[in-house]
Amino acid sequence: MIVNISSIVSNLPFPFMGIYCASKAALEVLSDDYHATLQGSGVESVLLEPGAYPTEIYGKLMQPDNAEKVMPGYPNAGPTMEGMGKGFQTLFEAAKPDPQDVVDGLVKLIETPAGQRPGRTVVDGVSGKIVESYLAAKGKAYGEFLKIYS
Repeated sequence: MIVNISSIVSNLPFPFMGIYCASKAALEVLSDDYHATLQGSGVESVLLEPGAYPTEIYGKLMQPDNAEKVMPGYPNAGPTMEGMGKGFQTLFEAAKPDPQDVVDGLVKLIETPAGQRPGRTVVDGVSGKIVESYLAAKGKAYGEFLKIYS
């Protein structure tokens, strides 16, 4: 089994995290390809998609070194970056997402019998239902797309 760990931001990106979101989207495309390509070979490719958990990434959002000179040219960027930081802080204090959920999701994938593992597993107690709904619609469209070209 190949397990790729991505992020929900691969499909629903946050502002100012473009490079991170794009790298996760690339990993998901590769994982989806492997999932389809390897079917029937005895090798499964699965994807684990965590949501927002308190890590150091939020303190590493790209910001200009000379913000006092650059930011006036982008009047909405400063408040948005500040708002995102406050929003995540409020989320983490209120919802208290536990990183153990990601480990538990991984263990569940490993313990699921071969052939019964889902291609994607969302682990997000806050926005998971929204993301799962979005991914279900995307998966249905992808299945229809493959039928046309297979």
